[in-house]
Amino acid sequence: MLTGKPQIFMNPTYSTKKYCGLTHTMEHNLEIIRQTRRCRPEILDAAEKMADLDRAYKLKKLEPDQLNPTQLLAAYRRCDSFGLRTHAFNMLKELHARPDNNEFDPGHFIDLMFSALDAGDIVLAQKIYDHHPPPEALPEYRSLEIQFKLLRHQSLLYAMEDKIRSELTHTNDSPMESLLLRLSYGFEKSFPGLSIAFARAYMAGNPDSFFDNEVLINIIRRARAEIGLEAWDDPIEDYLDWCYQRDLEESEEKKVSEALQALNEKLTTAKESIRKGQCELQDKENQLNELAARLKRKTSQTVPAVQRGHKVQDQFHTEDKDTIARLRSRVTSLKAEIGDQQKKRQNLRKDLQQEQEKSRKRNLTAAGKVSNQESTSLLSPPQKSNKFLTPDFTPTFVRSCEDIPIPIRNKAVKAAAGFAVSDELIWRETKPIKRIANCYRIRISRNYRLLLQWHADTELTILECIHRSGLEGWIRRHAK
Repeated sequence: MLTGKPQIFMNPTYSTKKYCGLTHTMEHNLEIIRQTRRCRPEILDAAEKMADLDRAYKLKKLEPDQLNPTQLLAAYRRCDSFGLRTHAFNMLKELHARPDNNEFDPGHFIDLMFSALDAGDIVLAQKIYDHHPPPEALPEYRSLEIQFKLLRHQSLLYAMEDKIRSELTHTNDSPMESLLLRLSYGFEKSFPGLSIAFARAYMAGNPDSFFDNEVLINIIRRARAEIGLEAWDDPIEDYLDWCYQRDLEESEEKKVSEALQALNEKLTTAKESIRKGQCELQDKENQLNELAARLKRKTSQTVPAVQRGHKVQDQFHTEDKDTIARLRSRVTSLKAEIGDQQKKRQNLRKDLQQEQEKSRKRNLTAAGKVSNQESTSLLSPPQKSNKFLTPDFTPTFVRSCEDIPIPIRNKAVKAAAGFAVSDELIWRETKPIKRIANCYRIRISRNYRLLLQWHADTELTILECIHRSGLEGWIRRHAK
Protein backbone atom coordinates (compact mmCIF):
# COMPACT_ATOMS: atom_id res chain seq x y z
CA MET A 1 0.00 0.00 0.00
CA LEU A 2 1.23 3.50 -0.81
CA THR A 3 1.79 5.97 2.01
CA GLY A 4 2.51 9.66 2.12
CA LYS A 5 6.21 9.02 2.79
CA PRO A 6 7.70 6.65 0.19
CA GLN A 7 9.90 3.77 1.23
CA ILE A 8 13.12 3.29 -0.64
CA PHE A 9 13.78 -0.21 -1.92
CA MET A 10 17.12 -1.37 -3.21
CA ASN A 11 16.25 -3.47 -6.20
CA PRO A 12 19.12 -4.43 -8.49
CA THR A 13 16.75 -4.86 -11.42
CA TYR A 14 16.12 -1.11 -11.60
CA SER A 15 19.27 0.77 -12.45
CA THR A 16 19.52 4.37 -11.31
CA LYS A 17 22.40 5.13 -13.59
CA LYS A 18 20.24 6.79 -16.23
CA TYR A 19 18.55 9.05 -13.66
CA CYS A 20 21.75 10.77 -12.54
CA GLY A 21 21.47 14.53 -12.29
CA LEU A 22 17.67 14.59 -11.61
CA THR A 23 16.26 16.64 -8.78
CA HIS A 24 15.00 15.16 -5.56
CA THR A 25 11.32 15.70 -6.62
CA MET A 26 11.74 13.78 -9.88
CA GLU A 27 13.51 10.98 -8.05
CA HIS A 28 10.64 10.89 -5.59
CA ASN A 29 8.09 10.61 -8.44
CA LEU A 30 10.05 7.85 -10.12
CA GLU A 31 10.17 5.91 -6.86
CA ILE A 32 6.37 6.23 -6.52
CA ILE A 33 5.96 4.81 -10.04
CA ARG A 34 8.21 1.89 -9.14
CA GLN A 35 6.26 1.14 -5.98
CA THR A 36 2.98 1.40 -7.91
CA ARG A 37 4.28 -1.11 -10.45
CA ARG A 38 5.08 -3.52 -7.58
CA CYS A 39 1.82 -3.03 -5.58
CA ARG A 40 -0.83 -2.30 -8.30
CA PRO A 41 0.62 -3.31 -11.66
CA GLU A 42 -2.80 -3.42 -13.33
CA ILE A 43 -3.18 0.39 -13.07
CA LEU A 44 -0.03 1.17 -15.02
CA ASP A 45 -0.61 -1.72 -17.38
CA ALA A 46 -4.10 -0.38 -18.27
CA ALA A 47 -2.83 3.15 -18.79
CA GLU A 48 0.14 2.01 -20.88
CA LYS A 49 -1.98 -0.36 -22.91
CA MET A 50 -4.65 2.27 -23.67
CA ALA A 51 -1.99 4.84 -24.53
CA ASP A 52 -0.74 2.51 -27.26
CA LEU A 53 -4.21 2.27 -28.88
CA ASP A 54 -3.88 5.28 -31.17
CA ARG A 55 -5.20 3.52 -34.30
CA ALA A 56 -8.60 2.08 -35.12
CA TYR A 57 -7.23 -1.28 -36.23
CA LYS A 58 -5.61 -1.73 -32.81
CA LEU A 59 -8.96 -1.13 -31.11
CA LYS A 60 -10.65 -3.71 -33.32
CA LYS A 61 -8.16 -6.36 -32.16
CA LEU A 62 -9.10 -5.96 -28.50
CA GLU A 63 -10.91 -8.84 -26.80
CA PRO A 64 -13.31 -7.53 -24.12
CA ASP A 65 -13.03 -10.65 -21.94
CA GLN A 66 -9.25 -10.17 -21.66
CA LEU A 67 -9.45 -6.61 -20.29
CA ASN A 68 -9.87 -5.49 -16.70
CA PRO A 69 -12.65 -3.01 -15.73
CA THR A 70 -10.37 0.02 -16.00
CA GLN A 71 -9.23 -1.05 -19.44
CA LEU A 72 -12.80 -1.80 -20.55
CA LEU A 73 -14.02 1.68 -19.63
CA ALA A 74 -11.03 3.31 -21.33
CA ALA A 75 -11.50 1.10 -24.42
CA TYR A 76 -15.22 2.05 -24.58
CA ARG A 77 -14.42 5.74 -24.61
CA ARG A 78 -11.64 5.31 -27.18
CA CYS A 79 -13.88 3.23 -29.47
CA ASP A 80 -16.69 5.78 -29.22
CA SER A 81 -14.32 8.60 -30.14
CA PHE A 82 -13.12 6.62 -33.18
CA GLY A 83 -16.72 5.93 -34.29
CA LEU A 84 -16.46 2.20 -33.50
CA ARG A 85 -19.77 2.15 -31.68
CA THR A 86 -20.37 -1.58 -32.05
CA HIS A 87 -17.04 -2.34 -30.34
CA ALA A 88 -17.87 0.31 -27.71
CA PHE A 89 -21.19 -1.47 -27.08
CA ASN A 90 -19.38 -4.81 -26.66
CA MET A 91 -17.01 -3.22 -24.10
CA LEU A 92 -19.97 -1.85 -22.13
CA LYS A 93 -21.79 -5.19 -22.19
CA GLU A 94 -18.72 -6.98 -20.88
CA LEU A 95 -18.18 -4.34 -18.18
CA HIS A 96 -21.85 -4.48 -17.18
CA ALA A 97 -21.75 -8.28 -16.95
CA ARG A 98 -18.73 -8.35 -14.62
CA PRO A 99 -19.66 -9.35 -11.05
CA ASP A 100 -17.55 -6.52 -9.58
CA ASN A 101 -19.27 -3.69 -11.49
CA ASN A 102 -20.64 -1.88 -8.47
CA GLU A 103 -19.32 1.44 -9.75
CA PHE A 104 -20.66 0.98 -13.28
CA ASP A 105 -22.84 3.88 -14.49
CA PRO A 106 -25.78 2.72 -16.69
CA GLY A 107 -25.77 6.19 -18.20
CA HIS A 108 -22.99 5.01 -20.51
CA PHE A 109 -25.58 2.96 -22.41
CA ILE A 110 -27.79 6.06 -22.83
CA ASP A 111 -24.84 8.16 -24.02
CA LEU A 112 -23.85 5.51 -26.56
CA MET A 113 -27.47 5.21 -27.73
CA PHE A 114 -27.68 8.96 -28.35
CA SER A 115 -24.36 8.79 -30.20
CA ALA A 116 -25.72 6.00 -32.42
CA LEU A 117 -28.92 7.96 -33.09
CA ASP A 118 -26.98 11.07 -34.03
CA ALA A 119 -24.96 8.96 -36.47
CA GLY A 120 -28.14 7.45 -37.97
CA ASP A 121 -27.30 3.91 -36.84
CA ILE A 122 -30.84 2.93 -35.88
CA VAL A 123 -29.99 -0.81 -35.72
CA LEU A 124 -27.31 -0.37 -33.07
CA ALA A 125 -29.42 2.16 -31.16
CA GLN A 126 -32.29 -0.37 -31.07
CA LYS A 127 -29.91 -3.06 -29.77
CA ILE A 128 -28.73 -0.77 -26.99
CA TYR A 129 -32.35 0.18 -26.20
CA ASP A 130 -33.37 -3.50 -25.98
CA HIS A 131 -30.35 -4.46 -23.88
CA HIS A 132 -30.71 -1.64 -21.38
CA PRO A 133 -33.93 0.46 -21.78
CA PRO A 134 -33.62 4.00 -20.40
CA PRO A 135 -35.56 4.69 -17.20
CA GLU A 136 -38.96 6.32 -17.60
CA ALA A 137 -37.88 9.07 -15.20
CA LEU A 138 -35.41 10.27 -17.81
CA PRO A 139 -36.59 13.68 -19.16
CA GLU A 140 -35.86 12.60 -22.74
CA TYR A 141 -37.67 9.26 -22.38
CA ARG A 142 -40.82 10.22 -24.28
CA SER A 143 -38.95 12.13 -26.97
CA LEU A 144 -36.54 9.23 -27.37
CA GLU A 145 -39.37 6.74 -27.75
CA ILE A 146 -41.05 8.91 -30.40
CA GLN A 147 -37.75 9.30 -32.22
CA PHE A 148 -37.37 5.50 -32.37
CA LYS A 149 -40.86 5.12 -33.77
CA LEU A 150 -40.23 7.74 -36.44
CA LEU A 151 -36.93 6.21 -37.45
CA ARG A 152 -38.65 2.89 -38.05
CA HIS A 153 -40.48 4.59 -40.95
CA GLN A 154 -37.48 6.12 -42.66
CA SER A 155 -39.07 6.00 -46.10
CA LEU A 156 -41.65 8.55 -44.96
CA LEU A 157 -38.96 10.72 -43.39
CA TYR A 158 -36.92 10.58 -46.59
CA ALA A 159 -39.96 11.71 -48.60
CA MET A 160 -40.53 14.63 -46.21
CA GLU A 161 -36.83 15.52 -46.36
CA ASP A 162 -36.84 15.60 -50.17
CA LYS A 163 -39.97 17.74 -50.29
CA ILE A 164 -38.76 20.32 -47.74
CA ARG A 165 -35.29 20.40 -49.27
CA SER A 166 -36.77 21.13 -52.69
CA GLU A 167 -38.81 23.97 -51.14
CA LEU A 168 -35.71 25.48 -49.55
CA THR A 169 -33.72 25.32 -52.80
CA HIS A 170 -36.61 26.44 -55.02
CA THR A 171 -35.56 29.65 -56.81
CA ASN A 172 -38.11 29.97 -59.62
CA ASP A 173 -40.82 32.61 -59.55
CA SER A 174 -43.53 30.00 -60.10
CA PRO A 175 -45.48 29.23 -56.91
CA MET A 176 -44.76 25.97 -55.11
CA GLU A 177 -47.03 24.32 -52.55
CA SER A 178 -45.37 24.11 -49.17
CA LEU A 179 -45.44 20.86 -47.20
CA LEU A 180 -45.42 22.80 -43.92
CA LEU A 181 -48.42 24.82 -45.08
CA ARG A 182 -50.31 21.72 -46.15
CA LEU A 183 -49.56 19.86 -42.88
CA SER A 184 -50.67 22.86 -40.82
CA TYR A 185 -53.99 22.97 -42.69
CA GLY A 186 -54.51 19.21 -42.51
CA PHE A 187 -53.65 18.75 -38.83
CA GLU A 188 -55.70 21.67 -37.47
CA LYS A 189 -58.56 19.53 -36.15
CA SER A 190 -56.87 16.20 -35.58
CA PHE A 191 -53.45 17.30 -34.25
CA PRO A 192 -53.67 20.98 -33.17
CA GLY A 193 -50.25 20.96 -31.49
CA LEU A 194 -48.52 19.76 -34.66
CA SER A 195 -50.58 22.24 -36.66
CA ILE A 196 -49.21 25.10 -34.53
CA ALA A 197 -45.63 23.82 -34.87
CA PHE A 198 -45.83 23.50 -38.67
CA ALA A 199 -47.52 26.91 -38.97
CA ARG A 200 -44.81 28.59 -36.91
CA ALA A 201 -42.09 26.94 -39.00
CA TYR A 202 -43.67 28.16 -42.26
CA MET A 203 -44.30 31.70 -41.00
CA ALA A 204 -40.77 32.06 -39.60
CA GLY A 205 -39.33 31.17 -43.00
CA ASN A 206 -41.86 33.12 -45.11
CA PRO A 207 -42.70 36.39 -43.32
CA ASP A 208 -43.61 38.06 -46.63
CA SER A 209 -46.43 35.60 -47.50
CA PHE A 210 -49.08 37.91 -46.07
CA PHE A 211 -52.18 36.03 -47.20
CA ASP A 212 -50.94 32.60 -46.08
CA ASN A 213 -49.72 34.04 -42.78
CA GLU A 214 -53.09 35.63 -42.02
CA VAL A 215 -54.79 32.29 -42.64
CA LEU A 216 -52.22 30.50 -40.46
CA ILE A 217 -52.69 33.06 -37.67
CA ASN A 218 -56.37 32.14 -37.53
CA ILE A 219 -55.46 28.44 -37.53
CA ILE A 220 -53.03 28.97 -34.65
CA ARG A 221 -55.64 30.85 -32.64
CA ARG A 222 -58.21 28.10 -33.09
CA ALA A 223 -55.63 25.41 -32.31
CA ARG A 224 -54.45 27.22 -29.16
CA ALA A 225 -58.03 27.52 -27.97
CA GLU A 226 -58.49 23.81 -28.69
CA ILE A 227 -55.60 22.81 -26.44
CA GLY A 228 -56.53 25.28 -23.69
CA LEU A 229 -54.13 28.16 -24.34
CA GLU A 230 -54.76 31.88 -24.77
CA ALA A 231 -55.77 32.16 -28.42
CA TRP A 232 -54.45 35.67 -29.04
CA ASP A 233 -51.08 35.40 -27.34
CA ASP A 234 -48.90 33.30 -29.66
CA PRO A 235 -45.28 34.59 -29.93
CA ILE A 236 -45.27 34.21 -33.72
CA GLU A 237 -47.66 37.19 -33.89
CA ASP A 238 -45.03 39.38 -32.23
CA TYR A 239 -42.49 38.13 -34.75
CA LEU A 240 -44.76 39.04 -37.68
CA ASP A 241 -45.45 42.42 -36.11
CA TRP A 242 -41.70 43.04 -35.90
CA CYS A 243 -41.24 41.97 -39.54
CA TYR A 244 -44.04 44.32 -40.63
CA GLN A 245 -42.49 47.24 -38.75
CA ARG A 246 -39.08 46.43 -40.19
CA ASP A 247 -40.51 46.41 -43.74
CA LEU A 248 -42.10 49.81 -43.14
CA GLU A 249 -38.83 51.27 -41.93
CA GLU A 250 -36.92 49.79 -44.87
CA SER A 251 -39.51 51.17 -47.31
CA GLU A 252 -39.25 54.61 -45.74
CA GLU A 253 -35.46 54.49 -45.90
CA LYS A 254 -35.64 53.42 -49.55
CA LYS A 255 -37.90 56.36 -50.41
CA VAL A 256 -35.56 58.81 -48.70
CA SER A 257 -32.56 57.27 -50.46
CA GLU A 258 -34.28 57.54 -53.85
CA ALA A 259 -35.22 61.18 -53.21
CA LEU A 260 -31.64 62.04 -52.24
CA GLN A 261 -30.32 60.27 -55.32
CA ALA A 262 -32.72 62.18 -57.58
CA LEU A 263 -31.65 65.48 -56.03
CA ASN A 264 -27.98 64.56 -56.49
CA GLU A 265 -28.62 63.78 -60.16
CA LYS A 266 -30.40 67.10 -60.67
CA LEU A 267 -27.56 68.92 -58.94
CA THR A 268 -25.00 67.18 -61.14
CA THR A 269 -26.99 68.09 -64.27
CA ALA A 270 -27.19 71.73 -63.15
CA LYS A 271 -23.45 71.85 -62.51
CA GLU A 272 -22.73 70.47 -65.98
CA SER A 273 -25.12 72.95 -67.59
CA ILE A 274 -23.49 75.86 -65.74
CA ARG A 275 -20.03 74.67 -66.77
CA LYS A 276 -21.05 74.50 -70.46
CA GLY A 277 -22.67 77.95 -70.24
CA GLN A 278 -19.55 79.43 -68.70
CA CYS A 279 -17.38 77.90 -71.45
CA GLU A 280 -19.69 79.30 -74.14
CA LEU A 281 -19.74 82.70 -72.45
CA GLN A 282 -15.95 82.75 -72.35
CA ASP A 283 -15.80 81.95 -76.07
CA LYS A 284 -18.25 84.71 -76.93
CA GLU A 285 -16.38 87.23 -74.80
CA ASN A 286 -13.15 86.31 -76.57
CA GLN A 287 -14.81 86.78 -79.96
CA LEU A 288 -16.25 90.11 -78.83
CA ASN A 289 -12.86 91.34 -77.63
CA GLU A 290 -11.27 90.27 -80.91
CA LEU A 291 -13.89 92.11 -83.01
CA ALA A 292 -13.58 95.19 -80.82
CA ALA A 293 -9.84 95.19 -81.36
CA ARG A 294 -10.26 94.78 -85.13
CA LEU A 295 -12.76 97.65 -85.22
CA LYS A 296 -10.43 99.86 -83.28
CA ARG A 297 -7.56 99.11 -85.66
CA LYS A 298 -9.72 99.86 -88.74
CA THR A 299 -10.96 103.16 -87.42
CA SER A 300 -7.42 104.28 -86.59
CA GLN A 301 -6.08 103.48 -90.05
CA THR A 302 -5.75 106.29 -92.63
CA VAL A 303 -7.58 105.55 -95.80
CA PRO A 304 -7.74 107.52 -99.07
CA ALA A 305 -10.50 110.06 -99.16
CA VAL A 306 -12.21 108.73 -102.15
CA GLN A 307 -15.87 108.02 -102.47
CA ARG A 308 -15.33 104.34 -103.11
CA GLY A 309 -13.04 104.11 -100.16
CA HIS A 310 -15.59 105.82 -97.92
CA LYS A 311 -18.27 103.40 -99.05
CA VAL A 312 -16.09 100.33 -98.26
CA GLN A 313 -15.13 101.79 -94.87
CA ASP A 314 -18.77 102.50 -94.05
CA GLN A 315 -19.67 98.99 -95.13
CA PHE A 316 -16.99 97.49 -92.81
CA HIS A 317 -18.14 99.70 -89.95
CA THR A 318 -21.75 98.59 -90.42
CA GLU A 319 -20.91 94.84 -90.52
CA ASP A 320 -18.66 95.02 -87.44
CA LYS A 321 -21.18 96.98 -85.46
CA ASP A 322 -23.89 94.43 -86.30
CA THR A 323 -21.62 91.55 -85.24
CA ILE A 324 -20.63 93.29 -82.01
CA ALA A 325 -24.26 94.06 -81.19
CA ARG A 326 -25.24 90.45 -81.87
CA LEU A 327 -22.41 89.12 -79.73
CA ARG A 328 -23.21 91.48 -76.90
CA SER A 329 -26.81 90.37 -77.02
CA ARG A 330 -25.69 86.74 -76.90
CA VAL A 331 -23.33 87.44 -73.99
CA THR A 332 -26.12 89.16 -72.10
CA SER A 333 -28.46 86.22 -72.66
CA LEU A 334 -25.77 83.77 -71.61
CA LYS A 335 -25.10 85.72 -68.43
CA ALA A 336 -28.80 85.70 -67.66
CA GLU A 337 -28.98 81.95 -68.37
CA ILE A 338 -25.95 81.27 -66.16
CA GLY A 339 -27.53 83.34 -63.40
CA ASP A 340 -30.70 81.29 -63.64
CA GLN A 341 -28.73 78.05 -63.58
CA GLN A 342 -26.80 79.23 -60.52
CA LYS A 343 -30.05 80.09 -58.76
CA LYS A 344 -31.44 76.69 -59.70
CA ARG A 345 -28.27 75.06 -58.43
CA GLN A 346 -28.52 76.95 -55.16
CA ASN A 347 -32.14 75.87 -54.77
CA LEU A 348 -31.24 72.24 -55.50
CA ARG A 349 -28.40 72.38 -53.04
CA LYS A 350 -30.73 73.84 -50.44
CA ASP A 351 -33.29 71.08 -51.13
CA LEU A 352 -30.56 68.47 -50.84
CA GLN A 353 -29.40 69.88 -47.51
CA GLN A 354 -32.97 69.93 -46.25
CA GLU A 355 -33.52 66.32 -47.30
CA GLN A 356 -30.27 65.27 -45.67
CA GLU A 357 -31.25 67.11 -42.50
CA LYS A 358 -34.65 65.39 -42.53
CA SER A 359 -32.99 62.03 -43.03
CA ARG A 360 -30.57 62.73 -40.19
CA LYS A 361 -33.40 63.77 -37.87
CA ARG A 362 -35.41 60.72 -38.92
CA ASN A 363 -32.47 58.47 -38.14
CA LEU A 364 -31.94 60.20 -34.80
CA THR A 365 -35.64 59.81 -34.05
CA ALA A 366 -35.55 56.12 -34.96
CA ALA A 367 -32.44 55.62 -32.84
CA GLY A 368 -34.10 57.52 -30.01
CA LYS A 369 -37.14 55.30 -30.29
CA VAL A 370 -34.98 52.20 -30.07
CA SER A 371 -32.87 53.52 -27.20
CA ASN A 372 -35.78 55.06 -25.34
CA GLN A 373 -38.22 52.26 -26.02
CA GLU A 374 -37.57 50.76 -22.62
CA SER A 375 -37.83 54.12 -20.91
CA THR A 376 -41.05 55.05 -22.73
CA SER A 377 -42.70 51.68 -22.95
CA LEU A 378 -41.35 49.84 -19.91
CA LEU A 379 -42.77 52.26 -17.39
CA SER A 380 -41.80 51.76 -13.80
CA PRO A 381 -44.75 51.18 -11.49
CA PRO A 382 -45.21 53.93 -8.91
CA GLN A 383 -44.14 53.46 -5.34
CA LYS A 384 -46.73 51.44 -3.45
CA SER A 385 -49.10 53.53 -1.46
CA ASN A 386 -51.96 52.74 0.87
CA LYS A 387 -54.46 54.32 -1.51
CA PHE A 388 -56.13 51.93 -3.96
CA LEU A 389 -57.38 53.23 -7.30
CA THR A 390 -60.54 51.59 -8.59
CA PRO A 391 -60.66 51.65 -12.40
CA ASP A 392 -63.51 53.75 -13.77
CA PHE A 393 -64.84 52.07 -16.94
CA THR A 394 -66.38 54.63 -19.26
CA PRO A 395 -69.49 53.90 -21.40
CA THR A 396 -67.26 54.18 -24.47
CA PHE A 397 -65.15 51.32 -23.19
CA VAL A 398 -68.24 49.22 -22.51
CA ARG A 399 -69.50 49.83 -26.06
CA SER A 400 -66.08 49.02 -27.55
CA CYS A 401 -66.05 45.70 -25.69
CA GLU A 402 -69.20 44.66 -27.52
CA ASP A 403 -67.37 44.75 -30.88
CA ILE A 404 -64.16 42.93 -29.94
CA PRO A 405 -63.56 39.20 -29.42
CA ILE A 406 -64.27 37.80 -25.99
CA PRO A 407 -60.62 36.84 -25.25
CA ILE A 408 -59.52 40.39 -26.03
CA ARG A 409 -62.23 41.79 -23.79
CA ASN A 410 -61.10 39.55 -20.93
CA LYS A 411 -57.48 40.57 -21.42
CA ALA A 412 -58.47 44.25 -21.46
CA VAL A 413 -60.24 43.96 -18.10
CA LYS A 414 -57.29 42.03 -16.64
CA ALA A 415 -54.88 44.66 -17.97
CA ALA A 416 -56.90 47.47 -16.36
CA ALA A 417 -56.86 45.64 -13.03
CA GLY A 418 -53.14 44.91 -13.37
CA PHE A 419 -52.40 48.57 -14.08
CA ALA A 420 -54.39 49.57 -11.00
CA VAL A 421 -52.39 47.27 -8.72
CA SER A 422 -49.05 48.22 -10.37
CA ASP A 423 -48.46 44.84 -11.98
CA GLU A 424 -44.96 45.02 -13.46
CA LEU A 425 -45.83 42.79 -16.43
CA ILE A 426 -48.69 45.10 -17.43
CA TRP A 427 -46.57 48.22 -16.99
CA ARG A 428 -43.96 46.77 -19.34
CA GLU A 429 -46.58 46.78 -22.10
CA THR A 430 -47.67 50.37 -21.30
CA LYS A 431 -46.61 53.36 -23.37
CA PRO A 432 -47.46 57.04 -22.81
CA ILE A 433 -49.28 58.98 -25.53
CA LYS A 434 -47.13 62.11 -25.77
CA ARG A 435 -49.74 64.24 -27.54
CA ILE A 436 -52.30 63.74 -24.76
CA ALA A 437 -51.35 64.48 -21.17
CA ASN A 438 -51.73 61.64 -18.64
CA CYS A 439 -52.97 59.28 -21.34
CA TYR A 440 -51.50 55.81 -21.86
CA ARG A 441 -51.97 52.76 -24.08
CA ILE A 442 -51.49 49.12 -23.13
CA ARG A 443 -50.69 46.43 -25.69
CA ILE A 444 -53.39 43.77 -25.27
CA SER A 445 -52.50 41.66 -28.29
CA ARG A 446 -50.91 42.06 -31.69
CA ASN A 447 -53.85 44.12 -32.99
CA TYR A 448 -55.62 45.67 -29.98
CA ARG A 449 -54.68 48.45 -27.55
CA LEU A 450 -56.28 49.54 -24.27
CA LEU A 451 -56.45 53.33 -23.76
CA LEU A 452 -56.62 54.85 -20.28
CA GLN A 453 -56.08 58.08 -18.40
CA TRP A 454 -54.17 58.01 -15.14
CA HIS A 455 -53.43 60.59 -12.47
CA ALA A 456 -51.11 59.23 -9.80
CA ASP A 457 -52.97 58.38 -6.55
CA THR A 458 -55.98 60.30 -7.84
CA GLU A 459 -57.85 58.79 -10.77
CA LEU A 460 -57.75 55.85 -13.20
CA THR A 461 -60.17 56.02 -16.14
CA ILE A 462 -60.41 53.25 -18.73
CA LEU A 463 -61.27 55.06 -21.95
CA GLU A 464 -61.55 52.56 -24.79
CA CYS A 465 -60.21 49.34 -26.34
CA ILE A 466 -59.55 49.79 -30.06
CA HIS A 467 -57.83 48.13 -32.99
CA ARG A 468 -54.32 49.41 -33.60
CA SER A 469 -55.30 50.61 -37.10
CA GLY A 470 -57.56 53.23 -35.50
CA LEU A 471 -55.07 54.36 -32.87
CA GLU A 472 -53.64 57.28 -34.84
CA GLY A 473 -57.10 58.62 -35.71
CA TRP A 474 -58.17 58.34 -32.07
CA ILE A 475 -55.11 60.32 -30.96
CA ARG A 476 -55.77 63.04 -33.55
CA ARG A 477 -59.40 63.39 -32.45
CA HIS A 478 -58.62 63.62 -28.75
CA ALA A 479 -55.45 65.72 -29.04
CA LYS A 480 -57.38 68.76 -30.29
